[in-house]
Amino acid sequence: DTNMKSALRVLAGLVVLVVLVVIALGAYFAFLFDPNDYRDKLVSLAEAQTGRHLAIEGDIKLSLFPWLGFSIGAAELSNAKGFSDRPFASLAMAEARVKLLPLLTGTVAIDRVEIHGLQLSLERRKDGQTNWADLAQGAGEPKATEPKAEPGAGSGSRAALSVGGIDVAEAAIHWSDATTGADYVLSDVALSTGAIAPGEPFQFKGGLGFALAEPAALGRLDLSGRAALDTAAGTGRVEQMRLALKAEGADVPGGKIQAGGLADMAFDLDAGTLALSGLNLSAYDVQMNG
Repeated sequence: DTNMKSALRVLAGLVVLVVLVVIALGAYFAFLFDPNDYRDKLVSLAEAQTGRHLAIEGDIKLSLFPWLGFSIGAAELSNAKGFSDRPFASLAMAEARVKLLPLLTGTVAIDRVEIHGLQLSLERRKDGQTNWADLAQGAGEPKATEPKAEPGAGSGSRAALSVGGIDVAEAAIHWSDATTGADYVLSDVALSTGAIAPGEPFQFKGGLGFALAEPAALGRLDLSGRAALDTAAGTGRVEQMRLALKAEGADVPGGKIQAGGLADMAFDLDAGTLALSGLNLSAYDVQMNG
């Protein structure tokens, strides 16, 4: 009838209006809005929240629709007071995007995440204080203790997660512990994965070089395999996980070692279980199965 037709015309007009608003916003973000104009505000906000200096040397870029995302060039976050002069963290480039519409159904759909040139310095002083404690506790304010979740209770609060892939390249981590004298450097840290979807298998490979002061050792560890994760259920499995280790140094038995490993792994966060099967290890001409 006439009322129904009028209602449909109004609804169609609203839909067209929404589309035009989205197009206008997209044009504004694409051609008029420059996130680099807010660089100083970001630096001030970081210092107010963390007490640290944030230096952003590279360009900041934003995308709006259908992906809400950002990319940032070279950036550096200073160390906490009372620690070394090394920056706490720096990176050459990072990029991530999340799709807007799936968020309405409780699904987090992320495009490929890229992080290049991450440099991270983790330190512990003789008094036991770490240089990340202030970040974890909100600039020194202790967080209220959250009640421990019962097994199976957490699955309802998790969102289904899908990621187009992860690409971490040329990363490095420095760990210095004045309480034990340990000084470790992990270099050329890399991780690359295929598309990750709930319950769907994906390939991954990665590796890192290491330099240890005590025990004195230099070497490299590489890994690869096929994994499947279900973040909503809190479960996952890794099939044909391969490890390859090469190391040498004064504290390495025999002066050097070349070892390899193969295993399948499954875990359940709610049940608190981790299972290894098909375990095969080889080193020093010794083969071990478990």
